[in-house]
This record gives sequence, structure tokens and C-alpha cells, in this order.
Amino acid sequence: MRAWYRQFYVASGLGYDTSTIGQDGDGLVSPLEPCAFAVLTGQYGPHVEVEIEELSDAPSTVPAGWPGVSELDVVQRDGGLQAVSWGGEGWVTSRERPPGLYRVRVCAAGREAGAATGQDSALPERVLVQRWPTSVATPPVTLLADGVSTRGGLTGLFPSAVGRSLDGLADHAGSDPGPVVAVRCTRDVQVDPDTARDAAGDLRRGLTIGDDRVRDQLDGVRLDVVPITGGARFVLAHPGTSPTRAWHLTRLCRWALERLTPVGSARDPRAVRLQVRTNPPPNEIPGVLPLAAPLGRSDSVAAVLLQVLAHRGGLLFRVTLRGRAHGVDGHLPFLPDTTPGPELRGSLPTTPSVQVLLPDGRTSLFLDRSSALQLIPQADDQPVLFEEPHGGSSARLDLDYWLTPNPRSALTFRFSWARQGLPETTVQLDAETVQRVTAEAQELWPWDVTVHDRP
Repeated sequence: MRAWYRQFYVASGLGYDTSTIGQDGDGLVSPLEPCAFAVLTGQYGPHVEVEIEELSDAPSTVPAGWPGVSELDVVQRDGGLQAVSWGGEGWVTSRERPPGLYRVRVCAAGREAGAATGQDSALPERVLVQRWPTSVATPPVTLLADGVSTRGGLTGLFPSAVGRSLDGLADHAGSDPGPVVAVRCTRDVQVDPDTARDAAGDLRRGLTIGDDRVRDQLDGVRLDVVPITGGARFVLAHPGTSPTRAWHLTRLCRWALERLTPVGSARDPRAVRLQVRTNPPPNEIPGVLPLAAPLGRSDSVAAVLLQVLAHRGGLLFRVTLRGRAHGVDGHLPFLPDTTPGPELRGSLPTTPSVQVLLPDGRTSLFLDRSSALQLIPQADDQPVLFEEPHGGSSARLDLDYWLTPNPRSALTFRFSWARQGLPETTVQLDAETVQRVTAEAQELWPWDVTVHDRP
């Protein structure tokens, strides 16, 4: 399934309140109601492989290979246990079990892949949900911590340790039966030593901003500034006695540390290359090739390749789709159904499939922007295709696809969308047309991306 907004839900039956997500929990699971909880991912919108395993008794050991493991109680209302993504784009259901109290173990892997850089990884996350009957109510517990804390959509700065038993922190637990929580937030910044000292002072003052409830959570915060190559590493550490403290610290750290210029900013060569390849240049007016080429239609949806905007460094393909109401409920094609379920056409893609093919046999590598940081440096001169942020309404969808670099050759634009009943369709452009439209691109003013983020 695709877990949008860093979350998906596991529940027995439909009809549960999700407004409290992130207000409690350990960063992996967040209880919602006695019958439901949320699983929090380490990335914004990862693909998640979910498996639900129904057991007759409590397992004797924690399964190996899962760096994040949490347990909580769930009340079974009727049917089986269901895992569903936000918007109903994925659905996993277990076999039916009698109503009653069950213990649930959530095992997660792959959350740290995206959290290590703050960008989504191309690799899927994996979640195993184990459930067995119990007669004794037991508080939630974190068995293993993977170092990724996601609280209600706030990823913060990727705390390196959240767990029940941490070296040197056991004495902070006292008689509190809840988990011991430690947070160590880091950010590498490009800064000289004098500026680093000033920034450290600003951070200390910044962490005192907030209401009394927030300030009370920050007792024991320690800030260290460590010199590194090309700058300094800011480390905010906090031993606490509840996940709530970890959440407040993460939120304030994110606000404070993001004010600093990170290593890998627009003046860093790595980020310069990334910025040039992943965005149409803002100092250039592209050549325009009007097309209005049909990409297919069904009973409810029609798609058209409106035009191609040719920049010297890439091509922007502009696609528009129109839809009309269909079905007995008059549901519109570009909005998710309000009641998710397996009837949502299974695992068919919820976005179109788009590729660009070149005469030499190369095919564009499709990336979302969250994957670009890791994968573009490996792509070299391979054509890369990005889906630009899109807009529209319940009956209209406008999509832009940025191909980089500009091949300046013949190409084939391939489009399909099985979910909307649109089979594969191709539009071909010859080399002369691509080169002619590219030559019409105009530079408005010079732009040295190694000096300025924007022209």
C-alpha cells in the first residue's frame, strides 16, 4: 500500500476517530481508540509492505530482522483486523476472529532509510502486525527502537534513540512504568566557528520560547556544537521520562535548527547539481510546442497531452485530464472514495504511468523528488522523469512531467492509467521538432547557481 502523510491505520471495523493521531504513542504506533491505532512511517509517502499474522498464543520471542517493535492492546469489534492507508489507496485484511481483547505487536523495518537524509527512499518500508488473544490489559510498550520518531506528521530531526531500556538512562525512569525516552537530534551546518557560537546562543534562547507546558518538558536539554569538515554539527540531547517530552523537543528542535544553513545547501556542489537537474530553470522562457494529443478516454475520464515546454536543460510535458461523475453515488474520478475498502480496484496505481523512450533504447528513470537526493547522483546522463506538483479539482487533474536532461532527439511519450480505464498510448516527437522548439528557449538573465539559490 502507499502510506501518505506518514501514516496508515489498523483497526477492527470502520468508523474510528483519527484526530488524536500523534498525541500519544512512541513514534511507531499511535493509539486512536480501543479498536484502532495508527502506524507511523519514517517517510512522507512510502510504499509499505504490510502483513497481518494471526496467532493463537503470545509468541515466545521477538522476530529477528525488525529494528522497530511496539506492542499495544486492541479491542476486536467484528470481522478481522484491517490495515488501510489514508484515502483508502491500500487495504490488507486478516481472517475474522471473535470479539474481545487482543495484544498486537507491530514490527517495522526500512523506516530509517528515508529518515537518514530527510528524503523518501525508493525502497519500501515493511510492517508485520502480529495479533493474539489476551485476558489481561497491558499498557503499550516499546520493545525495540529503530531511531526514527514520527509524531503525528512531525518528523523533526530523526531522534537516534527512543526505547525502553537505554544505557545510562535507566535511573531517569524512577517508578514511572512508562518507557524511558531519549532524544538526540543532530544537524550539520555550513558555518564558521564564530557564527557557530552565535547560532548556539540563538538556539538556547529559541528553546525557551513557548508556553509553560512546553518549557516544562525541556528540563535537561543539552546543546553541543562539534566542529566538522566545512562547518559544525549541532547536537541537542534530552533524557526524559515520557514520549511527550520527546515530541515537544523534536518539534522545537526542528523549528530552531532549520533556521541554520545545512551542509549540502544550494552553494554546495552536490545540491547545485541536484537543483539544476530537478527543476525547470527560473531564469528561462521555454519554447512551446502545442499538441493537444489525445492520450485516451474511458466512460468517465479523458486525457490529453496539451503541450511540451522545451528548456535547454529539459522538457516539461503538460498533461490534463477531465472526468465526470459515475456510479450510483455520483462519485468523481479524482477524489478517493469516502469509505475505503477492497472494492477500490485492488492495487491498481492511483496515478498515471508515464515513461519517455529514446531512440538509443534508453528509458526514463521515474523519480519522485524525495528520491532524487539519493538516486540522481547515480543517474549521470540517464534521462530522469519527475512528476511536478499538480493541481485540479474533483473533475479535473493537471499533471506536469519534467524530463532531464533534454535529449534533443526523437522521443516517445508513453502514458497509461489502468485505474481510470486508460490503456497504454504513445505520442512521438521527431528530432527536428524537439531541436527547433528547444532553440526557441530564451534566457532572461544570467544565473550562477553556485552563488545564488535563485536568479
